[in-house]
Amino acid sequence: MAVKSITGLAEFQPVTPVMDPATEAQLGHLQRRIEEQKPTFLSSVNPVFAESAQVAYMLHTLIRNYQKGGENYKSFFANSHLEAVHGAIKLGRHAAREVRDLDSGEVLFLDEVQYYSTFFDPLDEGPVQALVPGVQFFTELAALEQAAQADTALVIISLTEDNFAERARQGTADALRGYQRALDLSQLSLAALRELPKELLAQYDIIIWGESLSRKQFPFGAFSARDGVYKPWNSMERCLIHSSTYGGNGMVLSFVRDVLLQELFKDEHSQIRAYVDRIAEHRGTKYKVASAHLNEFLNLKYRATVPLDFVAAKGSYLYSKSSKGLQKNLDAVGGSGCSVRGHNPDDLIPEVLQQHSHSTNYLEPLVEQLQALTGLDRGMPGVSGASVVEMGMISALLANKGKKKVVVFNGNYAGKTLVAINGTADDHSHFEPLYPDLEMINPYTATARHDFQQLCETGEVGLVWFEFIQGGGLLHLPAEIISLVAKSKEQYGYFIGVDEILHGVYRTGNFLSFDPQLVKPDLITFAKGLSSMVFPFSMVMMSENVYQGALQTNPEWVLTTQQRFANQLGAHIAGHVLRKTESEGISENVKQRSKDLSRRIEEALQKSPVTRGIEVAGFHLRVNLAMNKYPMKFFKYQRAIEIMTYVFFKKGQIVTYFGRHLLPLNLSAREADEMVAGFQRVAKVPAWYYLWVGAKQYLHARWLILTRKLK
Repeated sequence: MAVKSITGLAEFQPVTPVMDPATEAQLGHLQRRIEEQKPTFLSSVNPVFAESAQVAYMLHTLIRNYQKGGENYKSFFANSHLEAVHGAIKLGRHAAREVRDLDSGEVLFLDEVQYYSTFFDPLDEGPVQALVPGVQFFTELAALEQAAQADTALVIISLTEDNFAERARQGTADALRGYQRALDLSQLSLAALRELPKELLAQYDIIIWGESLSRKQFPFGAFSARDGVYKPWNSMERCLIHSSTYGGNGMVLSFVRDVLLQELFKDEHSQIRAYVDRIAEHRGTKYKVASAHLNEFLNLKYRATVPLDFVAAKGSYLYSKSSKGLQKNLDAVGGSGCSVRGHNPDDLIPEVLQQHSHSTNYLEPLVEQLQALTGLDRGMPGVSGASVVEMGMISALLANKGKKKVVVFNGNYAGKTLVAINGTADDHSHFEPLYPDLEMINPYTATARHDFQQLCETGEVGLVWFEFIQGGGLLHLPAEIISLVAKSKEQYGYFIGVDEILHGVYRTGNFLSFDPQLVKPDLITFAKGLSSMVFPFSMVMMSENVYQGALQTNPEWVLTTQQRFANQLGAHIAGHVLRKTESEGISENVKQRSKDLSRRIEEALQKSPVTRGIEVAGFHLRVNLAMNKYPMKFFKYQRAIEIMTYVFFKKGQIVTYFGRHLLPLNLSAREADEMVAGFQRVAKVPAWYYLWVGAKQYLHARWLILTRKLK
């Protein structure tokens, strides 16, 4: 089937993408970071990055108008202004419940140019039944003020280039005093940000930032909240309740840092500029700022587990400072699965960055590559896994208008924005109201087939969404469930969406983790593997049937969405990844080496007193812990894997989080031998050592909390 143009229908005017075409400054920044072997993606959170602390400190300083004292503002970094808005709403709802003791999650949103509403309610169902329910939009401030009630959780005021001066003069925050308030600055240019009254920002509880802070060159968004609002997330138990694989990465934040210094911190702010430099030079200062302006307990958690202070990344290795100089460790985190060809591949410079042309369309050939690999016809680009999950879910529901139920299986992960969260199996009660027509089925029970059949017979199922291999437990969905989903599709008229963000792009050996002969999805999402470990990029592929159905129902949303995050540089890098995986034989490398590697690791771990084998899916390995044996029986699972993280780092010279190993897909024979040798050293560690590490980590964490020692 011919691939249709990504630009949509001719009768619509093109939408200006959020990001501008690449500039020499952006290309030069990417090249320098690669040449200097700077780490970009580490995990879903990056507490070790000086850039994160630097930018968070500067955002706090802007909000507080360079004044000392008062509450700190803590920042969370996202991949777009839309993701930042979603995060601000989640935090606002959580704080309303736990800090203000409100039962409602109602949000009132002043959106005078009617920009946001289509992203929250693309099905035009109204605020109660919307895809993101509980958000009322207003085009006039007076109407919003009239609607505000005692149980309103959050008020958001969005400023635009046309209204920001007037809104600032009117004192919007004073008009809604007593309510929890967020100020959305994400639509403003740098020039407009410079003109805002200095005292305005500190009147608000949450400030939302957008792509202007990256000069519209990189995917970027952020929200900064005062301590009293951020409190529900600032704890050991909840510091990871909201996360993002790409958000907070070193490549983007180093660029944002430079933009802030050049545009919003002038020469008269020499003390602040000097402190920004000190954050990068002095580890104690970095930790102090991370605690004050990122997340205190996330900072403490990782420092208590392993002080991962990485200064360089190249290929399959991460380099950290130690008392003996630079320490070299195999990277088995791989940017939470982003690593296909390792860190900072040299060939990106001559083959992409030095060849990139504004006159070339890189998106269309990328869609062609993915069409050949998936059999699907259309592609919509995004800036994260969550963004393309959103696009896929919304497209399917639009194309299947009238069938509102979305079926997801227990154990699935899809992201943490207010749309993607519907595909993530977890307790999301803090962020309610959420989409009311989500149906969660446990696929591993005896009644799973019956439960699914009953839902189908309602005639209301519009979409079945799943990971074929679930990332958390490395579990495959049962074959009988997949067979039933595939067989019943035509009879009941739903679409099938498969999330390949973690296990697609050859992580299991084949390009797709599932057998296309077993199930033929209508939508497939990709992200991590397309990034080349340097640039946030993602894509949802969909059938022509889904695309045309969505277009007929809501052409404005389809047109806007397929252009919103269109980025030629990201597409150029993603296309380069796909070409290199083919020319370098990465598929065969994973297929052949993973079998031998898993066999040798399994043999090594038989000697370990604390493990009971491994789960394997290509180059994703998960170590199973013997939680019923000494000494692991004394720990909860989360604590146990933190202990294992330390043991692998110290004894195995392997960096791993959360008990899983996500290896670069071009792992060489020598590196595989090093990996096995590391596992062999870990297997020899006696049981008492784990007990000692657990006690040490616990006491270290308590000591950090009690003393706030920062060096």
